Amino acid sequence: MRYVIVEAEEPEPGAPPRVTDTQVVSYAMKGVEDHSVANATISSTVAHEFLGIRDLTTGKPRYFVPTGASLTQRHLPRHHGRGPRFRGSADRLHLDFDNTYPSIVEHSHRGIARAVTDGDIELFGLAVQHLPAAEARKLTDRFSFLVSMRVRCLPLMSSHIEVAYVLVKELLDSGFAAKGDFRNTLNDMLILAVALEAVSAGGVFETRDKLLGTLARPYFDSMSQHGDLIRFVRNPVSRARRPNRDSKGYINAGWRYQFR
Repeated sequence: MRYVIVEAEEPEPGAPPRVTDTQVVSYAMKGVEDHSVANATISSTVAHEFLGIRDLTTGKPRYFVPTGASLTQRHLPRHHGRGPRFRGSADRLHLDFDNTYPSIVEHSHRGIARAVTDGDIELFGLAVQHLPAAEARKLTDRFSFLVSMRVRCLPLMSSHIEVAYVLVKELLDSGFAAKGDFRNTLNDMLILAVALEAVSAGGVFETRDKLLGTLARPYFDSMSQHGDLIRFVRNPVSRARRPNRDSKGYINAGWRYQFR
Protein backbone atom coordinates (compact mmCIF):
# COMPACT_ATOMS: atom_id res chain seq x y z
CA MET A 1 0.00 0.00 0.00
CA ARG A 2 1.37 3.43 -0.97
CA TYR A 3 0.57 6.52 1.07
CA VAL A 4 0.04 10.13 0.03
CA ILE A 5 2.74 12.07 1.82
CA VAL A 6 2.27 15.77 2.49
CA GLU A 7 5.24 17.70 3.83
CA ALA A 8 4.80 19.31 7.24
CA GLU A 9 5.42 22.97 7.88
CA GLU A 10 8.40 24.19 9.88
CA PRO A 11 7.84 24.06 13.65
CA GLU A 12 7.29 27.26 15.58
CA PRO A 13 10.46 28.56 17.25
CA GLY A 14 10.64 27.53 20.90
CA ALA A 15 7.77 25.05 20.64
CA PRO A 16 7.89 22.49 23.49
CA PRO A 17 8.91 18.96 22.46
CA ARG A 18 6.22 16.44 21.59
CA VAL A 19 7.48 12.89 21.95
CA THR A 20 5.46 10.06 20.41
CA ASP A 21 5.58 6.28 20.48
CA THR A 22 5.48 3.70 17.69
CA GLN A 23 1.72 3.22 17.59
CA VAL A 24 1.09 6.97 17.31
CA VAL A 25 3.40 7.18 14.30
CA SER A 26 1.86 4.09 12.67
CA TYR A 27 -1.70 5.36 13.11
CA ALA A 28 -0.74 8.77 11.73
CA MET A 29 0.79 7.27 8.58
CA LYS A 30 -2.23 5.05 7.98
CA GLY A 31 -4.57 8.00 8.51
CA VAL A 32 -6.65 5.97 10.97
CA GLU A 33 -7.45 9.12 12.92
CA ASP A 34 -6.94 12.82 12.30
CA HIS A 35 -3.82 13.13 14.40
CA SER A 36 -0.59 14.44 12.89
CA VAL A 37 2.96 13.69 13.97
CA ALA A 38 4.30 16.78 12.22
CA ASN A 39 7.43 18.05 13.99
CA ALA A 40 7.20 15.30 16.59
CA THR A 41 10.18 13.68 18.30
CA ILE A 42 10.75 9.94 18.42
CA SER A 43 13.44 7.78 19.98
CA SER A 44 15.69 5.51 17.95
CA THR A 45 13.82 2.61 19.61
CA VAL A 46 10.61 3.84 17.98
CA ALA A 47 12.47 4.20 14.68
CA HIS A 48 13.72 0.61 15.04
CA GLU A 49 10.17 -0.66 15.53
CA PHE A 50 8.49 1.51 12.88
CA LEU A 51 11.17 0.90 10.26
CA GLY A 52 11.46 -2.84 10.94
CA ILE A 53 15.19 -2.94 11.56
CA ARG A 54 14.95 -6.15 13.60
CA ASP A 55 13.71 -9.47 12.26
CA LEU A 56 10.98 -10.38 14.77
CA THR A 57 11.58 -14.10 14.28
CA THR A 58 15.36 -14.27 14.62
CA GLY A 59 15.97 -11.06 16.55
CA LYS A 60 18.77 -10.18 14.14
CA PRO A 61 19.02 -6.91 12.19
CA ARG A 62 17.61 -6.97 8.68
CA TYR A 63 19.71 -4.00 7.64
CA PHE A 64 22.25 -1.54 9.01
CA VAL A 65 22.43 2.25 8.89
CA PRO A 66 25.96 3.65 9.26
CA THR A 67 26.75 6.23 11.88
CA GLY A 68 28.41 8.39 9.23
CA ALA A 69 28.47 7.65 5.52
CA SER A 70 31.20 9.05 3.30
CA LEU A 71 30.74 10.08 -0.32
CA THR A 72 32.71 6.96 -1.25
CA GLN A 73 30.15 4.76 0.51
CA ARG A 74 27.29 6.56 -1.17
CA HIS A 75 28.68 5.95 -4.65
CA LEU A 76 29.45 2.28 -4.30
CA PRO A 77 28.12 0.19 -7.20
CA ARG A 78 24.83 -1.60 -6.67
CA HIS A 79 25.09 -4.16 -3.88
CA HIS A 80 24.79 -7.65 -5.36
CA GLY A 81 25.54 -9.69 -2.24
CA ARG A 82 22.85 -11.43 -0.24
CA GLY A 83 23.70 -9.65 2.98
CA PRO A 84 23.10 -6.02 3.93
CA ARG A 85 25.46 -3.10 3.43
CA PHE A 86 27.13 -1.11 6.21
CA ARG A 87 27.45 -3.98 8.69
CA GLY A 88 30.93 -2.86 9.69
CA SER A 89 30.15 0.87 9.93
CA ALA A 90 26.98 0.75 12.06
CA ASP A 91 27.03 1.50 15.79
CA ARG A 92 26.41 -1.43 18.14
CA LEU A 93 24.67 -1.65 21.52
CA HIS A 94 25.02 -4.67 23.81
CA LEU A 95 22.55 -5.02 26.71
CA ASP A 96 23.28 -7.72 29.28
CA PHE A 97 21.02 -8.85 32.13
CA ASP A 98 23.30 -11.34 33.91
CA ASN A 99 21.31 -14.33 32.61
CA THR A 100 18.07 -13.04 34.16
CA TYR A 101 16.97 -12.36 30.58
CA PRO A 102 18.73 -13.10 27.28
CA SER A 103 21.36 -10.56 26.23
CA ILE A 104 20.33 -8.19 23.47
CA VAL A 105 22.50 -6.80 20.69
CA GLU A 106 21.18 -3.98 18.52
CA HIS A 107 22.72 -1.87 15.79
CA SER A 108 22.19 1.50 14.14
CA HIS A 109 20.66 3.54 16.97
CA ARG A 110 22.87 6.54 16.20
CA GLY A 111 22.81 5.79 12.48
CA ILE A 112 19.01 5.69 12.12
CA ALA A 113 18.58 8.74 14.36
CA ARG A 114 20.92 10.79 12.21
CA ALA A 115 19.36 9.55 8.96
CA VAL A 116 15.80 10.37 10.08
CA THR A 117 16.66 13.78 11.51
CA ASP A 118 18.72 14.72 8.44
CA GLY A 119 16.11 13.35 6.06
CA ASP A 120 18.72 11.19 4.33
CA ILE A 121 16.48 9.15 2.04
CA GLU A 122 19.40 8.32 -0.26
CA LEU A 123 21.36 6.63 2.50
CA PHE A 124 18.31 4.75 3.79
CA GLY A 125 17.66 3.49 0.26
CA LEU A 126 21.18 2.05 0.12
CA ALA A 127 20.70 0.42 3.51
CA VAL A 128 17.56 -1.50 2.47
CA GLN A 129 18.58 -2.12 -1.15
CA HIS A 130 19.31 -5.84 -0.57
CA LEU A 131 15.80 -6.58 0.74
CA PRO A 132 13.02 -7.88 -1.54
CA ALA A 133 11.78 -5.00 -3.72
CA ALA A 134 8.31 -4.80 -2.17
CA GLU A 135 9.73 -4.75 1.37
CA ALA A 136 12.34 -2.14 0.47
CA ARG A 137 9.60 0.07 -1.02
CA LYS A 138 7.43 -0.32 2.08
CA LEU A 139 10.25 0.66 4.42
CA THR A 140 11.30 3.55 2.19
CA ASP A 141 7.70 4.82 2.21
CA ARG A 142 7.75 4.75 6.01
CA PHE A 143 11.08 6.52 6.16
CA SER A 144 9.87 9.14 3.65
CA PHE A 145 6.80 9.71 5.82
CA LEU A 146 8.99 10.51 8.84
CA VAL A 147 11.05 12.89 6.71
CA SER A 148 7.99 14.61 5.28
CA MET A 149 6.63 15.13 8.80
CA ARG A 150 9.97 16.67 9.86
CA VAL A 151 10.21 14.12 12.64
CA ARG A 152 13.27 14.43 14.85
CA CYS A 153 14.86 11.22 16.11
CA LEU A 154 16.88 11.00 19.32
CA PRO A 155 19.45 8.18 19.58
CA LEU A 156 19.63 6.05 22.69
CA MET A 157 22.36 7.27 25.04
CA SER A 158 23.84 5.99 28.28
CA SER A 159 21.53 8.19 30.36
CA HIS A 160 18.46 6.66 28.71
CA ILE A 161 19.61 3.09 29.29
CA GLU A 162 20.43 3.76 32.93
CA VAL A 163 16.96 5.22 33.50
CA ALA A 164 15.32 2.38 31.57
CA TYR A 165 17.14 -0.20 33.70
CA VAL A 166 15.90 1.54 36.85
CA LEU A 167 12.36 1.67 35.43
CA VAL A 168 12.45 -2.03 34.59
CA LYS A 169 13.75 -2.88 38.07
CA GLU A 170 11.06 -0.77 39.77
CA LEU A 171 8.44 -2.35 37.55
CA LEU A 172 9.50 -5.93 38.28
CA ASP A 173 9.94 -5.21 42.01
CA SER A 174 6.31 -4.04 42.07
CA GLY A 175 5.19 -7.53 41.04
CA PHE A 176 4.50 -6.65 37.41
CA ALA A 177 4.85 -9.58 35.01
CA ALA A 178 6.92 -8.62 31.97
CA LYS A 179 5.34 -8.98 28.54
CA GLY A 180 5.74 -12.41 26.95
CA ASP A 181 8.80 -11.13 25.12
CA PHE A 182 10.95 -9.27 27.66
CA ARG A 183 12.30 -7.19 24.82
CA ASN A 184 8.89 -5.57 24.37
CA THR A 185 8.84 -4.50 28.03
CA LEU A 186 12.40 -3.19 27.72
CA ASN A 187 11.50 -1.23 24.59
CA ASP A 188 8.61 0.39 26.43
CA MET A 189 10.97 1.50 29.20
CA LEU A 190 13.55 2.79 26.71
CA ILE A 191 10.85 4.81 24.94
CA LEU A 192 9.67 6.19 28.27
CA ALA A 193 13.23 6.99 29.41
CA VAL A 194 13.89 9.05 26.26
CA ALA A 195 10.53 10.82 26.66
CA LEU A 196 11.24 11.72 30.29
CA GLU A 197 14.55 13.32 29.38
CA ALA A 198 13.26 15.04 26.23
CA VAL A 199 10.28 16.69 27.95
CA SER A 200 12.02 17.42 31.25
CA ALA A 201 11.76 21.20 30.66
CA GLY A 202 8.10 21.15 29.64
CA GLY A 203 6.51 19.19 26.84
CA VAL A 204 4.21 16.34 25.86
CA PHE A 205 4.50 12.56 25.58
CA GLU A 206 1.90 10.76 23.45
CA THR A 207 1.13 7.05 23.36
CA ARG A 208 -1.58 4.69 22.16
CA ASP A 209 -0.21 1.81 24.21
CA LYS A 210 -2.44 1.34 27.29
CA LEU A 211 0.26 -0.43 29.29
CA LEU A 212 2.89 2.18 28.47
CA GLY A 213 0.36 4.84 29.42
CA THR A 214 -0.21 3.19 32.80
CA LEU A 215 3.52 2.97 33.45
CA ALA A 216 4.15 6.58 32.37
CA ARG A 217 1.44 8.20 34.50
CA PRO A 218 3.43 8.72 37.76
CA TYR A 219 6.21 10.57 35.92
CA PHE A 220 4.08 13.37 34.44
CA ASP A 221 2.07 16.23 35.91
CA SER A 222 -1.17 15.73 34.00
CA MET A 223 -2.85 13.37 31.57
CA SER A 224 -5.65 13.64 29.00
CA GLN A 225 -7.16 11.04 26.72
CA HIS A 226 -8.75 11.43 23.28
CA GLY A 227 -10.05 8.07 22.09
CA ASP A 228 -7.11 5.73 22.64
CA LEU A 229 -4.55 8.55 22.35
CA ILE A 230 -3.08 9.34 25.77
CA ARG A 231 -1.25 12.64 26.21
CA PHE A 232 1.00 13.34 29.17
CA VAL A 233 2.26 16.81 30.06
CA ARG A 234 5.28 17.72 32.11
CA ASN A 235 5.35 21.28 33.41
CA PRO A 236 8.52 23.38 33.19
CA VAL A 237 8.69 23.23 36.99
CA SER A 238 7.53 19.68 37.47
CA ARG A 239 6.22 18.09 40.66
CA ALA A 240 5.89 14.69 39.03
CA ARG A 241 7.84 11.69 40.24
CA ARG A 242 11.25 11.04 38.72
CA PRO A 243 12.97 7.68 38.29
CA ASN A 244 15.30 6.98 41.19
CA ARG A 245 18.59 7.11 39.32
CA ASP A 246 20.44 6.77 42.61
CA SER A 247 19.15 3.21 42.74
CA LYS A 248 21.95 1.01 41.45
CA GLY A 249 20.19 -2.29 42.01
CA TYR A 250 20.55 -3.19 38.37
CA ILE A 251 24.35 -2.83 38.70
CA ASN A 252 24.42 -5.09 41.75
CA ALA A 253 22.39 -7.58 39.76
CA GLY A 254 25.02 -7.51 37.02
CA TRP A 255 23.00 -5.63 34.41
CA ARG A 256 25.37 -3.92 31.99
CA TYR A 257 25.40 -2.17 28.64
CA GLN A 258 28.07 -1.24 26.14
CA PHE A 259 28.10 1.02 23.09
CA ARG A 260 30.52 0.51 20.24
